[in-house]
Amino acid sequence: MHDSTVDPPPSGESNPGAELLAGHSDALTLPPREAEGWGHYLPRRTCHEQHPTGPVQGYIAASNAFDGDALIARFADDALVNYRREFWGRDAIRAWLDREIIGDKVTTNPTATAEHYGEVIVHAVTDGEYDKTGLPDPLVLTYYFTVRGDRIVRLIIVRNEPTPTWAQH
Repeated sequence: MHDSTVDPPPSGESNPGAELLAGHSDALTLPPREAEGWGHYLPRRTCHEQHPTGPVQGYIAASNAFDGDALIARFADDALVNYRREFWGRDAIRAWLDREIIGDKVTTNPTATAEHYGEVIVHAVTDGEYDKTGLPDPLVLTYYFTVRGDRIVRLIIVRNEPTPTWAQH
């Protein structure tokens, strides 16, 4: 069983979870072509590096082909997508896909993937024809997929900060 509680940080400490990562030396880092300092901590005891398959691979392929019908076919009827806002159900997800993925010609280039307790985590360089004001170059997003059967039931997309080098032991 996983204990997710964390004691309050000592006075002056800026990252209360830092002690949880101490002593782990199994970080995945992005290829050299990516931004300096980008690394993703994926502990091997619970994360298994893998290549996306099934609905996740289908999502990436359909997204990069700007194929809305193939994209929405990957989702369950009552799925949830959260990318700064929540989109519940296929109609709302389809509207989001048409406007912000297909409409902005967003491409997803996976750089690291893992399976963690049934979740599929994909770190990807994301590009497209959207307003990039204030965004890092490259823009690396983390996609957290929950799959049941052959459908995506939840997709959470997060723009993470790079894993600090002191946490990549």
